[in-house]
Amino acid sequence: MYKFVKTPETKYTDYYETARFDLTWNITLLLSFILALASLFFFFVHPMWTFHYGIGSVLTGSACYYLFLKREYRGVSKVLTILCYILVNTSIFFLPNSVHYIEPFWIFVITLYAYFTLGKKWGMFFILANFISVGIFFLFFLDETILSIKNISLGDVIGMTFEFGICSVIILYLINQFTRTNLWAESQLRSANEQILRDKQVVDVQADELLKTNKKLETVAKELRQFIETANAPIFGIDSKGLVNEWNETSERITGFTKSEVLGEDLVKRYITSDYQKQVKEVLDNALK
Repeated sequence: MYKFVKTPETKYTDYYETARFDLTWNITLLLSFILALASLFFFFVHPMWTFHYGIGSVLTGSACYYLFLKREYRGVSKVLTILCYILVNTSIFFLPNSVHYIEPFWIFVITLYAYFTLGKKWGMFFILANFISVGIFFLFFLDETILSIKNISLGDVIGMTFEFGICSVIILYLINQFTRTNLWAESQLRSANEQILRDKQVVDVQADELLKTNKKLETVAKELRQFIETANAPIFGIDSKGLVNEWNETSERITGFTKSEVLGEDLVKRYITSDYQKQVKEVLDNALK
């Protein structure tokens, strides 16, 4: 049971998306439980209202199951919000001889739910839609509702009181959850930014040390190059194939070959006489091993 009630793990990497999923899950789960409880309550107190609360409980329960399976909240929130809006308006306009004073509170709950889980645009859309619905109710159905107060029963009074308590709890829970999840997202984002700054500082220090090391290596390489070029002894170098890749100034003076002439040439074949090529090649091969 705890495994199902606990917020499922998701693939969201954005902290605010994760927070909205958590918010959607908690609110939908609470609504499912409360609406089921209300349906049971009104079965004994006011049976006519049982159907709407039962449908609401089934919708929210199905939404919880879908959230648990798919781990995606936007589609669930959109469908659930629209269906609950239709359900509340069905109660307002198609249940005659009922006191519809609590439905505006449910409309407020739906609007908050849309705003907190889907964002400002959906919240504004439902504010407008609910403004139209309530306006129509006040213009064309309010008189009938007022007249029905004369015949209000004890069951109606108990039911409205219970409904008002439910709406108040849900509204407070919505606000609390929205605040809590957003604070969590902000704290996670702040921690991530602080970690990025710490990592950047480490990278900057490493980059600075690497730059200093490269400068030292460049200095050493420059000094070594200068030493080779200006050495009094002939210095030459070959690669693994026996091709000349270094030839200093003293080598040029002694041999008469310039550096540009010998670079890339086979040292043994090009500059060693045939009498000594075998011996020189063996010495060079052993040195290169």
